[in-house]
Amino acid sequence: MAGSESDIEGIWAYDPAWCGNSREPAPITITSNEIIGNENACKIVARSQAGDAVKLDLECTGEGTHYSDSTIVITVSEYLIRFYPRDSSVLVFTRCK
Repeated sequence: MAGSESDIEGIWAYDPAWCGNSREPAPITITSNEIIGNENACKIVARSQAGDAVKLDLECTGEGTHYSDSTIVITVSEYLIRFYPRDSSVLVFTRCK
C-alpha cells in the first residue's frame, strides 16, 4: 500500500548494506525541508501531492555547484521509489531501520 507525503521522511539506502555507512556509499536522509546526501544537499522549495506520489522541487548544492532539480517519490511498504524526470530514471530505496 502506498503511503502519505510524511512517509517519505527518513533514512533511505539504494543498497540496504549502506544503512550503517557514514561515507560513500551512504544512505540519503529526507526531512520535511531537505534531502541530504553524503556529497550533496537539496532544499525542498515546493511540493505537490499527486495521488500517492509527491513531486518535490529542489534547490541543490553539491561538489561545488548549485542547481535546480525535481523528483517524484512514492513509498510502498518499506521502499521509496524515486523518479528523476530530468533523465527518466527510477531508483528504489529501502528504509533504514
